[in-house]
Amino acid sequence: MSKFLSSNISLILFLILIVSGCQSKQKISSNDNLLEIPEELHRKIFNDIYEKKNTLQLCQGEMDQSISNDSSSIYKLKEDQYLVEILCFFGAYQGNYQYFLYQINDSQPTISLLSFQELTKNKNNNFRVKSSINIGGIPDYNEENKILTIYTKGRGLADCGSFAKYQWQDSQFELREYRVKEQCDGNYIAPENYPKIYP
Repeated sequence: MSKFLSSNISLILFLILIVSGCQSKQKISSNDNLLEIPEELHRKIFNDIYEKKNTLQLCQGEMDQSISNDSSSIYKLKEDQYLVEILCFFGAYQGNYQYFLYQINDSQPTISLLSFQELTKNKNNNFRVKSSINIGGIPDYNEENKILTIYTKGRGLADCGSFAKYQWQDSQFELREYRVKEQCDGNYIAPENYPKIYP
């Protein structure tokens, strides 16, 4: 009986080692694809931006730094080039953001404030393209395909608003898609299914 029990325990331990070994291999291989940024560089990028906040028009002077530090992000675009997402402040139900291109050069880094094309209605009730350096909404950046989507709620119920898709090209984001649901009618649909305004 003890032989049977000890052989079963050995078998169980062997299976546990195999399973845990497979899991650890999966974790290692998935981490290989992440564009990780060293903590020291992470701090330097934010410090460089905060030090030049006046010349960069950082958040146009409206920044809640108590939440900005923990809720801002940096993404590696390519060697020595980074996309910096700064949360300026939280509104009633979404954030207000600015984006910067941070490039490491031989001497001083180059920091550029990025602008985005948005569609707004003019006084004739027609949509027109305008440029903005502040983005209000809920951003989602995909590091693999370098696509940034912004979902902007029209109100807290999330039954209206806009959905924009931007593709990173060279040194800026290009508008690829813009959708709007104007009617705040209590009916929720997924933002990516809003009526298309552009193109």
